[in-house]
Amino acid sequence: MKNTLIWGTLFFVVFLTSDIKSQNAEYIWAPALTYSWDHTDLISFSAKTEIFTSLDNLDNANIIRHAEASLFGAYKLKKGNKFGMGYLYRQSGPFTDNPRHENRITEQLDLKSPVFGRSGSHRIRLEQRIRTQGFANRARYRLSIKFPHKKEDGNYFKISDEILLSLSEGETSGENRALVGYGFGLNDDSDLEFAVQYRAADFFEGNGLSHLILFSTSLSL
Repeated sequence: MKNTLIWGTLFFVVFLTSDIKSQNAEYIWAPALTYSWDHTDLISFSAKTEIFTSLDNLDNANIIRHAEASLFGAYKLKKGNKFGMGYLYRQSGPFTDNPRHENRITEQLDLKSPVFGRSGSHRIRLEQRIRTQGFANRARYRLSIKFPHKKEDGNYFKISDEILLSLSEGETSGENRALVGYGFGLNDDSDLEFAVQYRAADFFEGNGLSHLILFSTSLSL
C-alpha cells in the first residue's frame, strides 16, 4: 500500500509538470504560515498568512499574484466535527499599477469520517467575497484523506479533491482542485507540509479550461 501511494504521488507530480505544461498552465509557489491555539476545550482559533508567487513572472511586477491574511474561529461539535467562521483579506497584484482587494467572510463545517479505512474529512464552505471587481458568492466542498507514513515520527501523506462553484452578477464559474502532499511532524503541535495542487477552472464560461499548478510549502504551529 505504501509503495503504491509513493509511486502514485510521483506519477501525479510528473503528469502535472509535463503534460499540463503543453496546455499553457500557470505555475505558482505559495509559502504559508499558520498559527493555531485553543481558547477553551471547545473553541479554537487560527491565523494564517500566505503569498502566491508567480513562477512565470519572477522578473516583473506580477511576481506576487496574491497576498492574503486570515483569522478563523471554530467550535467543536460531537465526534470531532467542527463549525467555524472566518475573515480573509486578499490583495491581488500588490506591485502593479492597479492592485485589487478582496474582503471575504467564510462559514465552514468540518465533518470527520473514515474513507477507505483512513482518516478522512469533508469540508463544506460558503464564502461571501467583496471584491474590487464586484460581489460574489462561492460554495466549496473538499474531501481529504490523511494517513501516516511513519507513525513514530508523525510524518504523513495527504490527498484531497475540492469542487468550487462561484456565482456573481451575470457570471457562473466552476473549478476543481486536486492535491497530493507530504508532511513532516516537527512535534505534537507543529508540522511542515509540501504539496502540489492542480487547478482546472472556467468550466461554465465556454472558452476552454484554464490550468494552474500550485506548489505549496506550509508551516503550521
